[in-house]
Amino acid sequence: MVDNSLSVLGDLDQLKPSFKQLLFRFPFDIALEEVHPMVLQVNQFACGGFVVAVSFHHSVCDGRGVGQFLKGLGEMARGYVKPCIEPISDRVLLKPRNILVHDIELIEENIKSTFH
Repeated sequence: MVDNSLSVLGDLDQLKPSFKQLLFRFPFDIALEEVHPMVLQVNQFACGGFVVAVSFHHSVCDGRGVGQFLKGLGEMARGYVKPCIEPISDRVLLKPRNILVHDIELIEENIKSTFH
């Protein structure tokens, strides 16, 4: 398919079986620990156009996060020195919270106010 021009894709309103050639397929016969959390595949067509396919595990980022990532990737491909939305590298934000600590008095007050 990539030996043709980008027009071979036609109307992109509906998914076509030929699009599978442009997507990376995770192998199901390997352990989850061996799978890359994110795969980026670029296919360039003979006309110079290209298609970018992204496959990622949801633990890496959500839909909005991957949208920001792709926007930044596109900006850098167009020659920007840095993306408009800079990534945050403060790992402290990723530390787990202690969600097991509850204010028992507050819970008791909520229960009393609900049933009285």
